Amino acid sequence: MSNVIRAAYADTIRFIWNLRHTTRAIFNQDPRIVHQGIQRSGTNYLRVLLNRSGFFVLNEVDPKRHKPQHKHCRWQDDKQSIVMDVRYRNQHFADSIEELNKICGYQEKQKHVLIFKTPANWLESIQRWGIANHWFSESNDFFGDPRLAVAYLNEWDQYHLKWELLAGASPGMLLILHFESVLKDPENAMLTICEFYGVEKKIDLKNEGRIEKVRHSKKDFKNREKVIDERFVNIVDENIDFSWRNYTGMQTDNY
Repeated sequence: MSNVIRAAYADTIRFIWNLRHTTRAIFNQDPRIVHQGIQRSGTNYLRVLLNRSGFFVLNEVDPKRHKPQHKHCRWQDDKQSIVMDVRYRNQHFADSIEELNKICGYQEKQKHVLIFKTPANWLESIQRWGIANHWFSESNDFFGDPRLAVAYLNEWDQYHLKWELLAGASPGMLLILHFESVLKDPENAMLTICEFYGVEKKIDLKNEGRIEKVRHSKKDFKNREKVIDERFVNIVDENIDFSWRNYTGMQTDNY
């Protein structure tokens, strides 16, 4: 299949999914939620949990990568930091979540949930993803080449620091969740989201919320909680400023 045909096919499928999702939104009465997170952070896992817990995920269908409604949208002001996949480069700027919501076409006070992965785990995952998607090869010096691990961590850092700033400008509108904590106790994570949204729901997830397979993950997904070699840990500690350890518990008073 040529690239042109493949792109046309992808656009057609996206249009059909989006039309179906938009139609459902007209009639659906479930609490509406927007999920966010840089790729390889557990966003698809979170979406499945939200669906199973009776939430309507407004940005469930991914638009093109430069669109503001995309769950991986890079809102950081330094767009040159977007290096892993330049298709995420954009000209979207916001100083508050209210302003972000206006750009996306959401209600002014629409709340968001952001999920992140322990950065060393994330870096190991993005390395595998980059090799699989031919961003670079296994022969590249992932840790020594300034275009790879260090640059990717800077993009990760700028992404999360921007969300932290947005949350500070819009108190009570962003919940930050730690992927590994959600993975350990998904039911409690959903209850935390309910509390954040101010809705009363009975959360009764099948298999206690354990999910073996989500899109873009391997089947051993439920067991993917590890690290890894010390090079990932060391390079993370040297290159990020986002205070991720502050969010490794699940509480609704992040902001």
